[in-house]
Amino acid sequence: MRILYRVVWIGSLLSILAMTFLFLKQPLALSTLAPMKAYAAADKSLTFQYPGNWKPQEAASQGIASQVSFDPNATTHFAVISDLVGSLMGDVAKSAPPLPVEGMPGLPAGLTEKQKSPLETLHEMDVKLMGKNKTRYPEFEAGATQPSKVSGMDALVTDFTFKKGNVWGAKEMVGMRVTVLAPDRQITILGTCAKENEKAMMATFDQIIGSMHFGPTGG
Repeated sequence: MRILYRVVWIGSLLSILAMTFLFLKQPLALSTLAPMKAYAAADKSLTFQYPGNWKPQEAASQGIASQVSFDPNATTHFAVISDLVGSLMGDVAKSAPPLPVEGMPGLPAGLTEKQKSPLETLHEMDVKLMGKNKTRYPEFEAGATQPSKVSGMDALVTDFTFKKGNVWGAKEMVGMRVTVLAPDRQITILGTCAKENEKAMMATFDQIIGSMHFGPTGG
C-alpha cells in the first residue's frame, strides 16, 4: 500500500510540474492599455505621456541622479534616468584634445580615425557596460546604433536582445537604449520586454518617447 501511495504521489507531482511548465511557457497576455496621462517631474525638468494604468515609480540620489520607471508586468520595464555625472563626462569628452588630422606631416596613412562626439562616446560606453552585466542581461547582444531626436535634441538608439532566465528556462527578451546629452545632464531611456510582446510594447515605448520634453533642472 505504501508503494502505491508513492506511485500516486510521484505521478501527481509530475503532472503538476508538467502543467506548471506549460503554463509558464505560454506567451504573456498584455493588459489593455488605458488612455495616456501626463507625467511631470517635481521640478518640471521632464514631462511625457504614459499609459494610464501603468504606475510610475520614482527614485533620486542626492540631487545627482533621478529615475522614473514602470513595470506593468513581469517582463516589461521602462525607465527614464537623468544623471548629472553623465553631463560632466560629456564636458570632459568635449575638452579632450582632437585626434591627429589625416595627412598631417609625420603621420603614416591610415593612423587617424574619426573623432567621436561626446554623445557617441557616452552611449557606446554605456552599451558596453550593459554587455558586461551578465547577471541582469545574460547573452546580451547589441544591434545597430541609429541617430534620432528626443525633445528636439540629438539622441542615439541601440536595440538589443538578451535572455531572462528562470528555473523553467530562459525567455527571449528585446530592448532599446536611448541616450540624450542635454546641456545640464545625460538622459538615458531604457525599455525592455518579452520578444513575443515586442510589436505592441516597442510601439508604446516609441509613443512615450515621442511625447517627452526636457526642461532645465530646478524648474
